[in-house]
Amino acid sequence: VDYTYGIIYTAGDISLDGVSVSNCSSGSESTLYGGFLYNNGAKISLMSGTGSNCSANSESTANGGFVYSTGDKGSVIISDDFIITECEASSYGGAAYISNGSAEMNGGTISKCRAKYGGAIDCRSSFTMNAGDISDCSSTSFGGALYLSGSPTSTMTIKGGTIQGCSGTYGSICVNAGILNVEEGSNIFASGNNYAIGKSSNTNSVEINITGGRIESDEAYAVYAGTKNGTVNISDGTIKSDKYRGVYLKACKLVMDNGLIDAYTYGIYNVYDKADATILQINNGEIKSSTNYSIYFYRNSDALAGTLTITGGRFTSLSVNLYNTSVCNIAEDDLSITGGFFNYVSEAMSTFLKNISNDSYKFGSKDSDGYRQVIPK
Repeated sequence: VDYTYGIIYTAGDISLDGVSVSNCSSGSESTLYGGFLYNNGAKISLMSGTGSNCSANSESTANGGFVYSTGDKGSVIISDDFIITECEASSYGGAAYISNGSAEMNGGTISKCRAKYGGAIDCRSSFTMNAGDISDCSSTSFGGALYLSGSPTSTMTIKGGTIQGCSGTYGSICVNAGILNVEEGSNIFASGNNYAIGKSSNTNSVEINITGGRIESDEAYAVYAGTKNGTVNISDGTIKSDKYRGVYLKACKLVMDNGLIDAYTYGIYNVYDKADATILQINNGEIKSSTNYSIYFYRNSDALAGTLTITGGRFTSLSVNLYNTSVCNIAEDDLSITGGFFNYVSEAMSTFLKNISNDSYKFGSKDSDGYRQVIPK
């Protein structure tokens, strides 16, 4: 069927309770909004039932395989017993596209949905996930599960539920612009060579706030903040990479006040940039590497310097290689250590802080686990 605004267009509140919609497909040669439902400023309550095999396809742009929502007062609420599965949009938001207003997921399931951007949901305004499950969704470009863009004030908050098995460039959750909040009770798992959370833009303002929950990747970075103009704040929670690196930075700012970064190789891997510097500040928490450095700074001779400030925390490097130490490859003038405890592999400061003068720091006392302080001389 050739529809521009979905099969159903509404400006009034709608509840789907005990309703199943399937094989609902709309297409157009021009821009298409919503495979099944177009919401213009109303409240859409998806209470119980199923939306399956719905699609929005266009030779131009098609957004929202199941629902497209716009209008400042528009809202979409997904509850415990509603399932959206195997829906597809040829452009943005395999299950839903949130242009304005808000969306909430308080339960239910989104699975096996597909799009170019945002396999499950593409949000340009506000989305909150309180509970539920998003699984096995995919994008051919960015955001296997969720894609956040629009403006610096666009907001996505993950308070609970599980995101798993989703695949797409720059992560299961991809932030192109706006603010991503990950809170206690959330679980974000990425398998294979997929980031759990990624940042895709060099120009847009991005802020990632991690205050709890579990963010885990199997064979890739758990958090990839590898482009400019980003801030990552970690105050609690677990960031884990089972077989690779924990957090990737490039020309970004990271502040860690608590929590755990647990990686197979590098805990934090920073790449210097020719135009912008990384600012890395560790105040508390723990950074672990099973085989390599807790923190690694990779720097070319023509790259701009970054800064690393350590005022507290615990740093673990378990490798027996004498050059695999807790902090590596940072210029002496860019490093400040005034606190923290380190598990290191050699009594020699030169192998603990590679390329740092032995005249700058000395080892202090040990704690009950044998972790030693490094303090200025």
